[in-house]
Amino acid sequence: MARTAGKEVYNSSEGYLQSQITFAENDLVEGKLIAFTNGLDKGYRAKMAAWRNGKQMAIQPPYAKSDKRFTGRQTIYAGCVAHDRSGNERGVNVCKRSGLFQRGFRQGMCPKRMQNSWRTWSYRANFMYRPVV
Repeated sequence: MARTAGKEVYNSSEGYLQSQITFAENDLVEGKLIAFTNGLDKGYRAKMAAWRNGKQMAIQPPYAKSDKRFTGRQTIYAGCVAHDRSGNERGVNVCKRSGLFQRGFRQGMCPKRMQNSWRTWSYRANFMYRPVV
């Protein structure tokens, strides 16, 4: 139990959850605050910390011991999580194909240009492929 509490304290104190709350408060949708949904790896204990920080949601693949089988519902849920995560990974992969990112950030480069380029490439990646499902 202490191990879980330590991870929750870490996630709360790291600051990313509070940054997401601030962003959501400044980016209302039709006057409503929309909480973030965090995609987590298996075993990463941040669901409770996310919920306690602005009622944020968290999705992560189900976990079962090696001799246990997933139920039908768990299998479908695992497929949904994998589909969402693959889209994020594809976006990052497409961004890294750019010559600018392959060379990396170098002395004398403008950090704002690098940031804007990353956003542009990641935005573009969302429209490069047809939906899988």
